[in-house]
Amino acid sequence: MEDYKYEIGLRLKQARKDNGLTQEKISELLGISQKHYSEVERSITGLSVKHLIKISDILSVSLDYILKVVISENISQSVKT
Repeated sequence: MEDYKYEIGLRLKQARKDNGLTQEKISELLGISQKHYSEVERSITGLSVKHLIKISDILSVSLDYILKVVISENISQSVKT
């Protein structure tokens, strides 16, 4: 399992719960299946950039909050090379 998918899934799940929303409601607002969204939270798959932008608006969180771990990993890898 890729660490960044795990972290993104955890952040999305926490933000969803903080907003009192169900996976079903989020998936409906995103226009994706509930199964797909569940897989995102469980780190099985990811979301497109379009969906990441939309979910950040729905959950009232920044893309930075959602993607911070991805950005940090890329910076770390760049410094090592």
